[in-house]
Amino acid sequence: MESYLKQFPRPAGTDTLSGQVIKAGAMQRIADAQDPNYRDHQLARKQGFREIIGFPIFVGHAIWGTIILAWPDGHTRTQAHIDLIETFAEQAAIAIENARLFTETKQRTAEVEEALVCEQASAEVLQVINASTLNLQPMFDLIV
Repeated sequence: MESYLKQFPRPAGTDTLSGQVIKAGAMQRIADAQDPNYRDHQLARKQGFREIIGFPIFVGHAIWGTIILAWPDGHTRTQAHIDLIETFAEQAAIAIENARLFTETKQRTAEVEEALVCEQASAEVLQVINASTLNLQPMFDLIV
């Protein structure tokens, strides 16, 4: 499994379950990993799984990724499994969106802080100008 996972992240081709999930925008199922439509028979045999289900992770109307799960030979998934995976995909989407919003908020906060520093510097210059009648040297010193 370690050597398999080293291939990721990578683009999801149309010959992969992830690619099929992305193309369909919905759950996809391979009932038998030995089926000719599934390309990685060797992995399925080595890991001992037969049934595979993939779910999209939607953020807004865009798919950000997929969750793929497999069941061993002789085991069948239940509706409770599907519901749990679907809930997990929804929670993953919420986490991705929250991370994006947090990053956006941090960036906006930094911009506001920078603007505040500039505004404070401008206020100091204006105070010196206001206090100075003829001698403008203190103002020039402050600016420098």
